[in-house]
Amino acid sequence: MILETERLVLRPLGVGDLETTHTYAGDTETTKYMIYFPSKTLADTERFLADAAFEWEKDRPAFYEFAVTLDGAHIGGVTLKPDGQNRQGELGWVLNRDYWGQGYASEAIAAVIQFAFQKRKLKKLVAYCDSRNQASIRLMGKIGLRLESSEGVRRYADARGTSGEHRYSLSIDEEDLSMDRGGREMDEKAKKYVDLFRRVKICSAGTVDAQGKVHSRIINVLMVDARGMFLVASRGKPFYKQMLESGQVALAASVQPNQSLKFDGKVKLAGRAELDEIFVQNPGLGEVYPGETRYILDAFWVYEGCGEWFDLRYHPITRETFAYGGAQEEHNGFEITKGCTECDLCRELCPQGCIEKGSPYHIVWMHCLQCGRCIENCPADAIVRLHP
Repeated sequence: MILETERLVLRPLGVGDLETTHTYAGDTETTKYMIYFPSKTLADTERFLADAAFEWEKDRPAFYEFAVTLDGAHIGGVTLKPDGQNRQGELGWVLNRDYWGQGYASEAIAAVIQFAFQKRKLKKLVAYCDSRNQASIRLMGKIGLRLESSEGVRRYADARGTSGEHRYSLSIDEEDLSMDRGGREMDEKAKKYVDLFRRVKICSAGTVDAQGKVHSRIINVLMVDARGMFLVASRGKPFYKQMLESGQVALAASVQPNQSLKFDGKVKLAGRAELDEIFVQNPGLGEVYPGETRYILDAFWVYEGCGEWFDLRYHPITRETFAYGGAQEEHNGFEITKGCTECDLCRELCPQGCIEKGSPYHIVWMHCLQCGRCIENCPADAIVRLHP
């Protein structure tokens, strides 16, 4: 059983993985919030691997232990444990901490989720985490799992005692719904820039009121996952009314140094589950809206749209577009038509030197400032505008 992603290969975990497994399974920092780890001895890890290998020999394993490998190196594991009725499965994962923060966990888990739904025909997946484990809480949202309960109790068998526990879930219906409502699955480029919006967090949000007046305010992108970005607004604010009535929002953020992001999106109300998950991922919100007062807020889902990343750090400048939810990438700027006389004036005037000779001449879009010097000075009127 082999699962492949863009960067990773997932294969059966076995006894030959003893040293690499014990590197993370025996590490107290990596396993701080895991019930069944850390492994105290190499023998403990060896017994675990023997059980995993034994299950892989069965036609229908009671649980699946996948080894996550990167360029052949074993860096972590993902577990899928179906229930007795083969309708629901539980997910678990662990990653060598030398590889944290690079998206490997979400990439590996997404592959196992696809396997669970498409190959094992499970209808629902669940996962649990310690309520203090902010990294796992963020990861749950990123891979599309929704908060189902925050009332659980997590009991450790050692000196860690007890803690709060969150339960997350994803059903096949929800997975289908998330794809249908948004159009199509978010590609890796869009994920990169949506995640950057979340890391930057603070951005400007523009809306239009019923009279056509433009409004802007500073907001936070409080959650992102496989479906898109999520914002919140209280029902008493103009921002709430304008998003609800227009169904649109424009986001812009500064990324230091000298980089920026923008996104024009369609927005709709999300559910209470998304609002609760936002409070889990952003604990400081609970100080502003304690207890039940949080429910004066609603979560909004930016489910479709297109955006652009712009980088002024180097010459020539660089830009890249992205889109998700069924929207198409938009390439604004200019294009040189067949009426070009190859006089070379536009190339001489371009501040970024992004116009190449040819028949006709060609503007390298990703390096274009879109300043308009070429179209204003073309003696043959052979340059057209790509945007309204």
